[in-house]
Amino acid sequence: FGKSGSLRVETHAELARDGHFIVYCSAPDYGQGTDAVMTQLAAETLGVSRDRVELVNADTALTPDSGIQGASRATYFVGNSVRAAADNLKQAIFAVAAELLDQSPAELALKDDRVVGSAPDRSIGLDAVAREFDQLGKSRRVIGIFDLSPQFPDETRPEYTPHIVTGAQAAQVLVDEETGLVQVRRLAAAHDVGRAINPPSTVGQIEGAVMMGVGTALSEEYIPGVSTGFTDYLLPMASARPEIEVLLIEVPSFFGPFGAKGVGEGAILPTAPAILNALSRAIGVRVRELPMTPPRVLAAIKSRGR
Repeated sequence: FGKSGSLRVETHAELARDGHFIVYCSAPDYGQGTDAVMTQLAAETLGVSRDRVELVNADTALTPDSGIQGASRATYFVGNSVRAAADNLKQAIFAVAAELLDQSPAELALKDDRVVGSAPDRSIGLDAVAREFDQLGKSRRVIGIFDLSPQFPDETRPEYTPHIVTGAQAAQVLVDEETGLVQVRRLAAAHDVGRAINPPSTVGQIEGAVMMGVGTALSEEYIPGVSTGFTDYLLPMASARPEIEVLLIEVPSFFGPFGAKGVGEGAILPTAPAILNALSRAIGVRVRELPMTPPRVLAAIKSRGR
């Protein structure tokens, strides 16, 4: 992540009147799986099942500003903030329930829809705890903050911080030397994701990034004054999707929520170089310009032996 987004992110968590949990954040899910990840992070922190957690996401009338969703920030920044909010809510619940159960907060845990103590007969429903909050005049909604500003003050913050992800990709291509058409047949992508909070979503993120990289490599080119629409700015279609094998390498991050690292743009970057290297081996000469359109590939083929 760079200077484009705030290093301070805020989310909220609430105990509803009926005893379920509500998380408020601004991390719009437009296919990358943030709804599932934020719900999962909150449930894991609270120690309850995911069906006990309701997510209110990107409703500007209800949710705080959780910063931009770009630069692989959502899971790292918003996820850490959601985890903080869920933990703060759990501690607030235990503080109220401890008085009702005559127990120490440290002896309490959440189980399904109840707060349970160290003894089997020491438990109370979360709906009853919610009523006690209201009777005491205490808010059932708490704030969670994740803030890296102290570590990276504005005047000394570098363009990019050391919180990086790494990956490697390999491609297999088929080239028609008469037309210059390149087809990506197979692509393997191995990426260090820290810890995959939701593995299917993580794999989907990497597959989507690979397809963006395929477009960069083979077809997407904006020419000012010429490119006016998607008839001359060519995005890869579903038919261009290669066989994609994703390998999730998990080396937990010290700072990420439960060890997670950001998984977004990272898998885009190695795709075009992998395809370019495969093409170079196939035709025996390098193409020096992206995208590697058929005319450019044909020109490279014709230059062999010069």
